[in-house]
Amino acid sequence: MRAIIPPVDRKLIEKELTEDKFLRKTNNGNNLLYVIDNNDSPNTMLEIGRLRELTFRAAGGGTGKEVDIDLYDTGKCPYKQLLVWDTSKKEILGGYRFFIVHK
Repeated sequence: MRAIIPPVDRKLIEKELTEDKFLRKTNNGNNLLYVIDNNDSPNTMLEIGRLRELTFRAAGGGTGKEVDIDLYDTGKCPYKQLLVWDTSKKEILGGYRFFIVHK
């Protein structure tokens, strides 16, 4: 099993969380929702992959790699990542990946 990468520099993540990716404020707390993908926010995607690997390992799973990022995250039409950003701690609180199906 490989060691998980260190946290991505928060300043790099903040630079990628731009207005065009902003969805809305959360109903509770001072948190913000963003939608990103690997193409427009590679540093943020790297941090999401790091957090996923930490979370799944703690639950007895995980990929055993440095980050939990796969072809669904990095392919030609990558999955989108909905994330909750804590504005005071400058960290990702949670996330969900999804795919937009075109008609």
